[in-house]
Amino acid sequence: MKRISLAIVVGVLLVALTAGVAVASHQIYCSDFGADGGPCYGTAGDDLIYGTDEEDQIYARAGDDTVYAEADDDFVSGGPDNDTIYGGPDDDELRGGGGNDDITDNATNDRDVVYGGSGNDDIDVADGDDDDYVNCGDGNRDSVEFDRGDEVVNCEDRNRVD
Repeated sequence: MKRISLAIVVGVLLVALTAGVAVASHQIYCSDFGADGGPCYGTAGDDLIYGTDEEDQIYARAGDDTVYAEADDDFVSGGPDNDTIYGGPDDDELRGGGGNDDITDNATNDRDVVYGGSGNDDIDVADGDDDDYVNCGDGNRDSVEFDRGDEVVNCEDRNRVD
């Protein structure tokens, strides 16, 4: 019975990988690092990281990671590879780092600070507020969607959403 179950799991993973679906090697819940929303760390592999409703400090590290910051004022550092970062309600600081990152924070009534980093990043902070700050970084094909009053620097492709 165990061999059949293992064969099914391996088969599902192979189908997912063949279909182009990313499968994270680790699921990390920042609540496992403490109830106060303290530092939370990813691994050297591809991680799926979930923040808490507290003020998190999330360090994804290496690997192609996906991070959900959740609520409260969070700090997220993606690391050297291609990361996908989702901010949440409240004032977040989101840093992509190296690699080609996708960073999104569309929560309203907050002031977000976003740094893309050295790769070619896609950043979306179009949330209806006019007070976010975005620095796309050192890439040469960065794109950003933003609101009229947001401050945007070092971004080659700009799309203001009014």
